[in-house]
Amino acid sequence: PNLDFLMPNQGAASCRLTVVWRGIAERDDLIMRNTMLVQGGHEIFHLYQQELWGQYWKNVPDWLREGSASVGMGIVLTHFEDRRSFANYGAAQLVEKSPKDRATCEASLTKWEKNLSSEGFGFNNGCEYGLGLLMNEYLIMKGYTLKDSLDVVKLIGTGVDFPIAFQQVYKLSTQDFFRDLRGYLHFLEASVQ
Repeated sequence: PNLDFLMPNQGAASCRLTVVWRGIAERDDLIMRNTMLVQGGHEIFHLYQQELWGQYWKNVPDWLREGSASVGMGIVLTHFEDRRSFANYGAAQLVEKSPKDRATCEASLTKWEKNLSSEGFGFNNGCEYGLGLLMNEYLIMKGYTLKDSLDVVKLIGTGVDFPIAFQQVYKLSTQDFFRDLRGYLHFLEASVQ
């Protein structure tokens, strides 16, 4: 990773390198300790993704990259330390505070729907993390698995374009996915109000 931007209590991952900077002198409380456990699990999961996508990392949409890393992190952390820190998947995911609301993420969702390739890192108001997590959880709720998300990444790693890889694994077009996802997100928003 480009370590120039890394601040205390942050993490990053790149080709075969994961860095999590635990800045105890900056902040050391239960919330930060839990956040850094989650950060570490998320970044380590990226190492596995990177082995799958190889040179085609730019072709993995950031919502899939970051959201599936958060799903993977949640699964791993619920089986970590005999469940002392996170009793279940939901407890681990409560630490994720990145935006997922319509007001913040509508532009990102529309951009992902119209341009199916990766959008870089940090150019989506953090929605690639919060909303990306919801998008991956939606696929799991529909009966798919984290392995399916990784199979999409693996196909992309062979040079297959994202929409084709998505269709092959999920048997669902990206157009149908975004249409159905929008309905689900609308339902979630209505149930909160």
